[in-house]
Amino acid sequence: MDMLNLIACLTPRRVFYPTHLKAMQQITWHRDINPLLQNGAFADIAQRVYAHSEQFIKFYADQEPVPALVSRGDGHLLKRARVRQSKSMNFDYGGNECAAQQDRNYNARDLARDSEKLARVYSMSSIVGSWTGDMTVTADLAPIWTSWEVVAGFGGAFNFSQPVAELLDLNVSLSWGSLHTLCRTSTRENSLYKLLFLFAQISYGPRPPSPNDLKTLLAFATNQSLHSLPEFPNYGSFELRNGSAVDVLKLRAKIKACVKAFEISRRNLTTAERQQEHSDYQRLSSTNIETAVSFYQNQWPCRRPTQIVKSSVKWLDVGQVKSSTESLFAEWYKNLECRQHLGVIRGVIDSTMTSSIEFPFVKSTWQRTVVIPQVVSVATPRTMSYLMEATSPDAPSLPSVPQYKQPMKALEINPSLRSLVTDFGANTDRLEKPLRSQYKMDLLGSLDALEKHLEAVWPHQMAPSSSARVSTWFDTCLMHFEMEFDLLCSHLQPKEPIDQLLKAAGLWPSLCVRDLFALIASISCTNIPEVWKDSIIAVGIGITALQRTRRLVLAAEKGDTLSFFQEMANSGQSGWTAYEKPDWLLIEIENDLLIRPVQVKVALEMIAPSSSSNTLMQLNMGEGKSSVITPLIAATLADKSRLVRVVVLRSLSRQMRDTLTQRLGGLVKRPVYFMPFSRKTSKV
Repeated sequence: MDMLNLIACLTPRRVFYPTHLKAMQQITWHRDINPLLQNGAFADIAQRVYAHSEQFIKFYADQEPVPALVSRGDGHLLKRARVRQSKSMNFDYGGNECAAQQDRNYNARDLARDSEKLARVYSMSSIVGSWTGDMTVTADLAPIWTSWEVVAGFGGAFNFSQPVAELLDLNVSLSWGSLHTLCRTSTRENSLYKLLFLFAQISYGPRPPSPNDLKTLLAFATNQSLHSLPEFPNYGSFELRNGSAVDVLKLRAKIKACVKAFEISRRNLTTAERQQEHSDYQRLSSTNIETAVSFYQNQWPCRRPTQIVKSSVKWLDVGQVKSSTESLFAEWYKNLECRQHLGVIRGVIDSTMTSSIEFPFVKSTWQRTVVIPQVVSVATPRTMSYLMEATSPDAPSLPSVPQYKQPMKALEINPSLRSLVTDFGANTDRLEKPLRSQYKMDLLGSLDALEKHLEAVWPHQMAPSSSARVSTWFDTCLMHFEMEFDLLCSHLQPKEPIDQLLKAAGLWPSLCVRDLFALIASISCTNIPEVWKDSIIAVGIGITALQRTRRLVLAAEKGDTLSFFQEMANSGQSGWTAYEKPDWLLIEIENDLLIRPVQVKVALEMIAPSSSSNTLMQLNMGEGKSSVITPLIAATLADKSRLVRVVVLRSLSRQMRDTLTQRLGGLVKRPVYFMPFSRKTSKV
């Protein structure tokens, strides 16, 4: 369920907003995934898988209730979104989701209206578009900056990568420095549209700054005199509310905090003497404070004052006074430099910007024509069937890979074994003699078959040059496959201009290996000409040859002599052809195997028994009964008109389900249903 929910969450959540009106929708996108990858088809696929599993839950008596699938919103909205998205998708991957007849006329709600937001955006966009220096601006920025807590952003570039939601709610005071630098370095030629969209978004926000403040920033780009001014003093931020001159109260408070603690001169003082010393301490410390205040005040303006002489203020911690006053003076001096620069800006504005041009918002000047969107479907969808109308390439010739001629020898039977079987049942009573006689005849028949049986003889070692030879075969098969597959794809490439345009837009059918070979499955829904089917099968046979040589290379590298010669002895398609049974070829390709002759013999006998009656077959362990033969039989018999059942013990059910799903669930396109059944199963 966790995986199914993750797949469903790739679809944006869509709900009506407000719920009772059903006029607008609210869409919730996954923040960590590109919106182009979030498609409405994922939730639909997950829902179909969930509904399919619900049909079989009745077979699991002890199964706990399955939790509900995560909801992605209103079904109508989700389906409508799939309709819209399908028009820009590949036909084989959601483009055929819905027909154009399902579209309805929709009156868009994004038409212009007389609103304050639209007026701000229109005015600001018009000013940027005109690139004029004549506009109403805030000449004296100092009072505004003083009202702000901090003015920051100096020394850095403006971050254009931040989300639109953050731009709409931008704190101009924290970005003033970077916006100022952006405007100072902008020209009409290289930054017109960048500034136009940026300032329009800032103006449209829920808490926009004053239009005059934004125009002041813009003036640094459009007014040549402001454009040529130097940068602000080299600080990252300013806090003008902290002052730009000596604040005696703040200075006195800082120095007062540096007064040393009172200490008595000796231990045996009387109360009167103690009080006298404390009174002298308070008087002298107050005098020291005023002396220090006067000393530092007289040094203004400076960024870093000199330290007061220790002997003149014996009751003050001179080192602490120094650090405290330096921080105050640094802040005041920074603000003083900022105010001086703001004064220069004000002088330039007052002398150069004497007139202003206004751009009043008039709805009729930019109201777009209302056009009801019509989705036009392509007359001939570019499907695989459409591509297969092209001329097919000639069926390629296959590279030659030598086959090992396997020697056989008869088994040596101990003569005493036949004598033992011949004497079987000689000394039995009359009642048991018929049964023993029949048992004896069966044993003799089995012994005769054993004497006629030929056993394979495998070499014990490979030739020293085997590894180099099979590597050469592998390279030859790989080159052959790449050449033939490229030739196949070249015949399917677009020839007409409109088809080339569809390919450039990503709407041309996929030409990957899996998609092409899925076309030759016996139950494929796509009908292709026989000549194309033969060409694809021929390339598929080349793939099996490539896979075979790869297995030979691996066996040679590992020194696995038995596997090497067993692979060499099986050249493939013994007793069957891929043109008659393309599903078997797909099973070989997808599972990297070659069907052995004995497996073909058993499979064909079970598909169509020569006795025309119920048949029981026997095969040794490890000969591929479950992993190869059963999938071959199931793929052949499950031909859309017959339902194949594979009955296994409970202990083997999971393994067989996984095997059949792996073998038949890919290119062969056979769905596998697991239905546990026992005496405990209730009536269904």
